[in-house]
Amino acid sequence: MKLFKYSTIIVLLTFISACSVNEDKFPIPLDTVLNTNGAYLTVLNVETAIFDILDLDNAAYVFNGEIFDREQGNLVQNVQFYASYTSIDGATLPETSSPFKTLERNAFTAGESGLPQARIEVRILDVMAALGLTADDISLGDRFNIRWVLNLTTGQSFTRGDASPDAEGAFRTPYQANVSVLAVLPPDLFVGSYQFEQMNGGVFGWWAFSQVFTTDVSINPDNTATGRLFTAEPYAQDWGGLAQITVPFNIGVTIAWAGGSEGTGVGLGCGGPGLAIGPATQGASPDLSDDSAFTLWLGDNVRGDCGAPPVDVRLEATKQ
Repeated sequence: MKLFKYSTIIVLLTFISACSVNEDKFPIPLDTVLNTNGAYLTVLNVETAIFDILDLDNAAYVFNGEIFDREQGNLVQNVQFYASYTSIDGATLPETSSPFKTLERNAFTAGESGLPQARIEVRILDVMAALGLTADDISLGDRFNIRWVLNLTTGQSFTRGDASPDAEGAFRTPYQANVSVLAVLPPDLFVGSYQFEQMNGGVFGWWAFSQVFTTDVSINPDNTATGRLFTAEPYAQDWGGLAQITVPFNIGVTIAWAGGSEGTGVGLGCGGPGLAIGPATQGASPDLSDDSAFTLWLGDNVRGDCGAPPVDVRLEATKQ
């Protein structure tokens, strides 16, 4: 087995191009599709994507939406919201027979595009009341499906399944949202100096970083709600001299790797994809009321280089 350090030069090519639509290539005229069929609520952006279990009184799924119909949104009478529920243990409640929230047309005002826009809040307390749930019924990892219906003054209604997959996906008009019950971590929770101890050997029996090491855990700027990260030198005791890598992880139902599925390369390999630290096949649940210690599982050699399989390693972190 031959190990060697490697570096990768990434050449990034950016193409800026102008695209035009050839309507004669479509089986249905594009103008007809856009201007005579349906009504859409486009999700412009999502401000809060989860229901915060640490603050149920104020927890809400919040997004900015824009409505469109063949008269620039003026045919929309209202938008009505329905909900169903799936618990972390698999129990379900069917969708509410009546809407739990109705947003009238006058709640929308013209945006920069000229189309009506609104900031829409779906409060978990309203959803729970409609489904007959109490705070004692809610657990970390529960999931709500929120579906909306656009009702027009013409008597027509449009919802999930009435638009093409392209419209619902690529054009951000899904008519629904899956909202999980997670925790928006306070900025002082699970941050600071932690000592990590690896409880089992990784690839080749090595320590993924060092058997014991101390580093700072900080908020992940790409996910300030549930994300944390730290940096450490991989295989420091067994190889040495490698550049530090960043380990992002989320604190949700479990504490788990939050980077790509291929992991982060360590700069060492056998001529294949390279050794990398990444996701494990198992995880540990956090205690959201106590950040003095936690368990983090990581996958060592997740790309399977050097003819060796990936190995799950368990790290026990203790706040200093």
